[in-house]
Parts: sequence; C-alpha cells; structure tokens
Amino acid sequence: MKEKKKMEIRIHARTGQTGGGYVPHEQCALRAEIAFSRKAGPVAATVRMTADADFTGIIRMAFGSVKHPADARFFLPGFLYGTNRGEAPLLVDSKAPRLRMREEFPASPWWMVRSDRLSHPCALMFAEGRIMGLAASPYYMIRDGRPAAWEPGSSGSFSQYAGFGCSLESGEVWYTLGYENAPWMFVDSHHIRPRQPLGDNCFRLRRGESVTVLLYCFDDPAEDERGIHGALQWVYGRFHESPRKKSTVYEAVRDIASAVSEAAWLPEAHGYAGFVFDRENHDEYRLLPSIAWTNGLAAAVPMLLSAHRLRSAPMRAQALEAIGYIVSHSLNERNGLPFLSWENGIRSNRGWWYDKQPVPGHAAYLVGQSVYLVLKAYDCEKQHGEEHADWLAFAKRVIARTEQSRNRDGEYPYIFSEQTGAGLEYDSFSGAWCMAAAAYYCRLTGDHSYLPGLVRSEAWYHGAYIRHEECYGGPLDIDKNIDSEGILSFIRAARCLHEILDGDEAADPAEKETLLDHLRDALYYEFTFKFCYNSPVSVPPLSTVGWSSCGGSITSVTNPHIHPMSSSVLDEMAYYLRFREDGYIRNRMQDTLLWSCQCHNTFDREFGYGRTGWMSERFCHSEGLLTETWPDGSPASTWFALMPWACGSILEGLAGDLWQEDRAKIRVYTRPADADSYPAGLANSVHLAFEAPDTGVVPFNKNYGILFAQGWVSGHNTIIPAGIRHPRIFQMPDGTIGICGERTEENGEPDQTAAGLCVLWKTRDLIHFEPECLADRTEIPAGISDTLEVDRSTAETALRWWSPVVHTGTGIPERIRAGSMEDLERVRALLRYSDGSVREKRIIWDPDTVCFDRPGVREARGTVSQQHFRFPLAEGYGDPVLFSRDGKWYYVSTNDNLNDIGLYLREAESIGGLFAEGAAEHLILPFSPERGFEQTFWAPEFHVIGGELYLLFAVSGHVWGPQCHMMKKKKTGRMTDPDGWENPVRVIRKDGKPLAEDAITLDMTYLPAQSGSYVIWSYRERIGTPLDSGSMLYIASIDEREPWRLTSDPVLLTRPLLGWENVAGTINNEGPHAFVKDGTVYLTYSGGSANRYTYALGLMTADTGSPLLDLRSWEKQITP
Repeated sequence: MKEKKKMEIRIHARTGQTGGGYVPHEQCALRAEIAFSRKAGPVAATVRMTADADFTGIIRMAFGSVKHPADARFFLPGFLYGTNRGEAPLLVDSKAPRLRMREEFPASPWWMVRSDRLSHPCALMFAEGRIMGLAASPYYMIRDGRPAAWEPGSSGSFSQYAGFGCSLESGEVWYTLGYENAPWMFVDSHHIRPRQPLGDNCFRLRRGESVTVLLYCFDDPAEDERGIHGALQWVYGRFHESPRKKSTVYEAVRDIASAVSEAAWLPEAHGYAGFVFDRENHDEYRLLPSIAWTNGLAAAVPMLLSAHRLRSAPMRAQALEAIGYIVSHSLNERNGLPFLSWENGIRSNRGWWYDKQPVPGHAAYLVGQSVYLVLKAYDCEKQHGEEHADWLAFAKRVIARTEQSRNRDGEYPYIFSEQTGAGLEYDSFSGAWCMAAAAYYCRLTGDHSYLPGLVRSEAWYHGAYIRHEECYGGPLDIDKNIDSEGILSFIRAARCLHEILDGDEAADPAEKETLLDHLRDALYYEFTFKFCYNSPVSVPPLSTVGWSSCGGSITSVTNPHIHPMSSSVLDEMAYYLRFREDGYIRNRMQDTLLWSCQCHNTFDREFGYGRTGWMSERFCHSEGLLTETWPDGSPASTWFALMPWACGSILEGLAGDLWQEDRAKIRVYTRPADADSYPAGLANSVHLAFEAPDTGVVPFNKNYGILFAQGWVSGHNTIIPAGIRHPRIFQMPDGTIGICGERTEENGEPDQTAAGLCVLWKTRDLIHFEPECLADRTEIPAGISDTLEVDRSTAETALRWWSPVVHTGTGIPERIRAGSMEDLERVRALLRYSDGSVREKRIIWDPDTVCFDRPGVREARGTVSQQHFRFPLAEGYGDPVLFSRDGKWYYVSTNDNLNDIGLYLREAESIGGLFAEGAAEHLILPFSPERGFEQTFWAPEFHVIGGELYLLFAVSGHVWGPQCHMMKKKKTGRMTDPDGWENPVRVIRKDGKPLAEDAITLDMTYLPAQSGSYVIWSYRERIGTPLDSGSMLYIASIDEREPWRLTSDPVLLTRPLLGWENVAGTINNEGPHAFVKDGTVYLTYSGGSANRYTYALGLMTADTGSPLLDLRSWEKQITP
C-alpha cells in the first residue's frame, strides 16, 4: 500500500532586518503551534503564531511538495493560470505576470500578491495527478482589540489584507500574514512597479501577542487541471458573501437602458457613443467606432432586447436603426466579411485596437461577435412578429466565409485577410465567436450543413484551452494573455449546439451529455474569475456607495479590474440548469444577477458622476487599474463615463430569459366597512396589493379602493349605488388580466338583479382598466382565486403608479471645482422622486466651511434650500385658489369662518406673504340683499377669458340655492377694490333663461381648448330629499365676448355612479378644474364627501382639438 504523505506547513518570515529574503520564522522571534484536523472537505491546519518580541513584517506559510516542481501548474484565481503562458514570448506590448524558472521581466519563478487581486482566497496547483493548495481568510479585522481573521458574518473594523503566492522553484503555494506584490506590482499592463520596501503592508504583533490562522489544505487526486473546481466550489461555500440587493431586474434594465437611450444616442452616427462624459453642465461624447465588442452591436442589440421588455417604441427605433445601418453598410465586398470600424464615413478595420494586431485584417473576435449579435437581434424581433430577412442574409454571407477558414484542428483564425478572407493568424480563442455565430445560424434556420464541423471545433477548443484552464487570445487588447472574456463565446456556442441536438430525436444522447459537460466546464472556468466574497474596497466611489464585488468577474490577468461582460451569459447559466441541477451554477447565477443590478447610478451622481442609469465598464476592486482620478488628483475606483457597450453586457443578461422568472403576486380584496373612517361605498370595492417574499404584502393606493362597481340611474333620476364582494383575479389566454367580483348593494348584500352575473374589469398593466361589464359567471374560468402571479416588472410598475410620490434621494457632486463663492453657489442638489422626476435645488453653503485663499481640497457644508409653508396654510376656508397677475399673488376662497358670506381677496408679493400672520383680506363682493347676494358665496376662481379677467363663483339670494355667476374686472380697476369690478351677472342659457330653475349650479370653471371655449359646472336637483339626483358635471360652449351666456345646450359629462363618488349618501361630482398640456385636456373633479377622508379626485381626458360637447371625445378614468 502506498504510504500517504505527511501534511506539512512550512513557515518563514521577513522583516526589515532580513533584507529581501524570507528566513525560518524562529529567526524572527516567532513561535508556531500547528494542529491538523479533518472532517468533511480539506484538512484544516490551525496555526497559532506567537511573537516573543515585537514583530513587524510578513509571515509566509507554505504548503505543497512535488518531485518535479517545474512541471507544476499554478492557479491563483483571477491572477495566474498555469504559468500565465510563461512559455510564450515575453516581448509583447500588454504585459502580465508570467511564471518561468529564470527571472526575466515580466516573468519570475515566484509570485506574491495582495489577496484582493484574487477572486477567491486560495492558491492551488496541479502536479503529479493531484490538486494541492491553500485557502484562508483574505483579510484581518480588529476584534476586541486584537487581530482576527475575517469570515462571513464576522464583525470588527478592517485591519490588514493577507496575501497569496506560489513558487515554481519549490513547488509550493503560499499564504501570508501581511502581503507583498512581488517581484513586481502590476497596476495594469503598462504601469508596473518594482517590489516595495516593507511598510503598511506588514503584519504586526506585539511581544507576547498571538494570532490564530486557519488554513484549509487541499491534496486530492485529479485527472487534469479541471480538478481545481472541486476546491474552488469548497472555497466558494466557505467564504461566500452575497452581493447587496440594490435594484430589481426591471429597475436596472429601465434605468440603464433609459440612460443609454437618452444620453448616448447619436442620430448622425446611426448609433451610440462609445463614451459619454459628464462635464457638469453638458455632456461630451467620444464615438469609439466599432461594429461590436466596445460599441455598435454590443450596445444596440441589448438595447433592442430591453426595448421589447420595457415596451418602448422610441428605444426600439434607435436600436433598429443602429443594427440596420451596420448590416447595410459594413460588408467588405472583396471577401464577404464586415469591416470593423469607420472614420469620417469610411469603413475599415482600423479600430482603436488595430495596432495591437500581429497583422492587418479582419479580427475574428469582432467578426464572429457581430454576426452572433445580428442573429440574436433577428431572433428577438422574430419572436415579436417582425422578420428582418436582410439581417439573416448578412449573417449567412459572413458565415459562409468564416466556415471556410478553419485549420485542420478545427480552430478559426485570429485574423482574416482583408483581400481574400483567408486565415492569417491562429493560436487563439478569438475565433470561437465565429463558431458561436455559425451554431446560432444553424439553430435558427434549421440548416445543419455546418453542424459536423462545428461539433469538431467545439471539441478542439474544449480540449486545447478549457480543459487546461488556460483560455488566451480572446480580446485584442491584451496580446493573447489569459482572460475571462473569450470564454463567453464558447459558452454561447456550446449552448446553441446542445439546443440543436436536443431538438433532434436521432442525435446521440452521449453527444448531448458531452456538450452539457463542456458547457459546465466553460461556466466553471469563467467562475474562476468571479468574486465569491465582497472584498473591502478602500477607494471611492466604490468604497462609499456600498458596492459589492461578489458576482463580478475580473477581466483578465492583464487588466485587473472587474467588468460586466460575464453578466451577458446569464441566459446560458439558466439554460444549463434546465437540464441539470447544479447548486454551484445556480448560486453563481444568483450572484451575477444581483451584482448586475447594483453597478449603475440609481440616482444622479451616486457613483460620483453622471445621471441615473449611467454605468462604466471599470470597477477597481483592488490596487489594480487605479488610473482614473478625482479632480484633486486622488485615485478613483471607477471610470467616470457612461459606456453603452458595458451597459449592454448587463442588459443582455437581465433582459433575457431570467426576466421571465422575475415574478410577484397581485392580491385583490375588499376591506371591512367602518362608518366613520371607511364607509361601505369605499370598503366594498376592489383593492389591490403587491406581494413578494422579500417585501411581504404592500397595498396599492395606500390601501384605498381602486375598482368600484358602477351604480345606475333609477326611473326617478336617483342613483342606485353598487359594491363588490369576493373579488378574484385571473389571466386570460391573450395575456389580459381579468378582475371580477359579485355585485352587491351598497350595504354589501347581494344584488339580486345581477344574479348569475359578475362584474368584470380587464387590464394589461394594472394601471389602465377597461370600463366594467357584466359577464355570465360561466364565462369566468373555474378555480381562480384572489391572487395572481405576474411579471414582477408589471407589478412593480403598477405599485409605483398607485403609490404616493416620495423623495428617494438627493444627489450632489462629491467633488466640486470652485474658485469663488459664486462658483460654489452654481452647484445644485438633485432631488429624485419615486415617479422618476428630478428637481434641482439651491444649496445654502455655510461660509465658515469655505475658504478660497489658497488652492487645495476643502470640505464645504451646506443645506438644500427648501421653501417651507405651515400646514394648514389657512384655517376655515374651502375651495382655495392661488392666482398670479402683474407680478403679484392673490388668494381667494370660500370663507367658512364667516358662514360663507362675502368674497374676500388677499394680495401679496409672494405666496408666503398671502398666508403671513395678519395678512389683509379685502372684501370685493359683500352681502347685498338688494342684488340677491345673501348666502353661499362659494368656490370663487379667477379666469382670463377673451383677454378680460373674470371671477367665477356661486351665490344664493334670500332662498337657499346657489347659482353660477361671473364678475368682470374693470379695465382700470384694482383687484382688491370692490369698485374695481363690474356688477356680477348670473350665467344663462343660450335662450336667455337661467342656467337652472329648480336645481342648484356651482363650481363653474373655464376651459379654453383648440376646438373652442367652454364652461363646466356642477348641477344638482332636489338636494336633501329622497329624490336627490346627486351633483353632476355639465359642459357647454361659450362666446368669449359674452362668457356668461351659453352658446350650446348643456351636455351631461359625468354623474357619481362609482362607489368612491357616492359614499354614505354624499353623492358628488363637483369642483371641476381643467388644463391643457401637450394636446390633451385634463379635467379633474372631486367626489365623495367634501369634509371627510372620503373626498377624492377623478379625472377625465380628451384631445384638445376634439368636439368636447361629444361624449365620445371624453374618457373617464374609472379609478380615483
């Protein structure tokens, strides 16, 4: 029997006295106690380090022992894969850490790095048929005054990063207390620093102080390098932290796509900007011409997907124009491949990456990706009933060329010839995009002539690259270094190929399983770059907004920042899970989803720049790529730009298949009646609520009814009110949502006249409802209930619509460049509200915190200026009206303090002045029996009619019964002077008779519309009697020269037939007020009881150019 190797941890240390080398820990006055234990998973080594003298330095713990270390392949996830192509030529433009036995920049036989450069806190190696390695806490905290290792859920203040490393010479992997970036520190591929002297990177122990380290040691057999995934899955489970929950899927897509559509669309370029820079008072654009990858289709196609999800026709039109322009203008007629860039209208391949190419030509990375994205757009549009034959023809022509270019291995070129389309350069993962495009084409068209070659190519890429966990030669800007981007093409290709075979009953089941294995392996490889925990970020803005690193993937070993590209394959993760349950992939998918919803501005300048929805591609989680700076020169952890292609990666993932899985419930119900606070007319209505596991039940409309049964008019011209009980909600075959219930009398008893029927409303969005109808109960599906599962986006949109508008955030620039107080005062706070609106507010700066005497960074403090008014503004008044004229403000109302006798007017320079203590009131229409003005001086309002100022109001004579009147201001009269007004006249019909003889009229308002001039008023018969008709609204036309005389017969607009308008005997449609905006007339009115909670507003709308005396021109909203 083979003897099992004894597990050993070797400990060395380095201090300022040991020079650059590491010595046995005893030489640094350190004692080590090591205990091994094992339950499930790796062996746990508990290492207790005690200092016999003060220690400041690095403690290095080594694990691993192999006979032939030069053959070992190391994996520091996100930083080093195998040897990082240490065997490849070193003299390239974009440099990355390489492993070689001989040190030759940028190669070294050993590497050490701060822990947050790795996506997982572990260092692994594959050698001699085994996976060996270490995992341990990535950083330390101060807890109870002592250093302690962080673990998920622990508390304390951040103290120090740990580090990891490896050695090709000794065949070891390392974990360090403290850290070094050695022998070099790669800020990025072109900014590389030498090893730094010991300083803040040191770990410190006082004499007699101890620290306990828990090392997890892996030593397991493995067939090949893919064995690292077992260890990584364990590390993920041990150290996982979920990303923060910020936006919902719908909110993220809405905000990001809206930002790109509104800020990045360039009509003259038929596409989107590559960068949009926020320059405070204007935007600056950088086009960055590219057919895909960093612009073009990489932005346009995800925007098309988002437009369909958001049902935005303008957004879709932009995307269609961008895609169509590329399809019709990009082909190189000499070889049938698309040109990849353009300048001054001239197509070429000279994009920003051109000088990185080894030879001129068409880069396969963009050729294949562009065709794949055109096909994805074609697929999306076809699913929505639109087919773009020219898009499919474009793809067919390009694929015919690329399929001829594979070499004997089955690999596609890195670069195609501009003349012939032949392959000029290979040995790269780039061409896998061509494989993905061809596989997608075969799936869409059913033309499987390319399928055998595609299956061979898929097997080649898997065996040559993925199996060895070393995918290189993807994007063109990193000189064939190892990255996480290129694998995204293979993931798509494997999915498409499996879809083809899965739909073929004759296909070999083993071949299907192999493709699923390869799809899994590719996803697992991508996950090696994806953070499993939330690394502590110390640089703003990521450090200040609460941003999470978990779920985001490091770009490459060359560009050490997190980018959003991996979010684009969320659909492929979900696809795999349809065939195999894999908890690891499911959890990683959830991480990616949550991460994708928290990388954009949820309010203006949240990340220190831009508006809501803006997002860049760069998230600097570590010291890597900290090249962007704030105005004061300090480093920034993101790029200050809206980057549509980066947004596209998020949108492609979120607007895909997972969108359909974002669900919530809508509940319908009635409420118990309360005679004092919520009478039966309100309680017996349909209420709606949103329900989801993370929110619980949230009522719409502040728990006020939304759908009210319509009463009807009796033979005596009275209203018979109705209610609803036992509401139910269901979905119809065409997707329409139905809400139904039994009709009741006002007291809740069943309405016998509707036996066997139910009241039915229909809606598409839970916001706009068709008028009710009576349906036979046999027409309603059986088994329906009071809840319905719907798209969460639909439910949340409706919930926001039916919720009060509230302030959701205040945005101000984190950095302000100002040379004077005048500069500072130009800065405005941006206040965001729940309906999506944003308002600028002035900031009142504290002068004691501001100094302009010398340059430098200062903290200025200020308060957002907000005008406040006491509530209530005035007591004992009703029907208030504010009116501005000739630079002054006026206030007029019904004066309940004086029993509604007389009309009084206030005048001031400002609104606040109208309600200042002791504000004067001017009596402009007194009690006057001789003129018939004795009581109910009600609802006065000012209107300019035909260029003249009128006061419209109601008043009664000696016998109670208010009637509509008008009072015209004299040309030279003052508004506050009673003699400045002509004698009031009663409004009359077109035949000269009073507006009403045996009824009351009141609340008249004026409506100027494109189709004419109108007045609208409230009318009521037999008030206070059993035959009370309730108040109703009428409309008639007028001549502006004599507005008190109608020029048409009155037309009934609305009666209080709905439950909310007719509450506990208060039967009201009154208080009309109209305005016109963007061609639409908005007519509001009030219903319910004017002095109780039940008072609410209704709305009618019409086109301003339509004949407003025709009821067919009006639409009455059925909800208050």
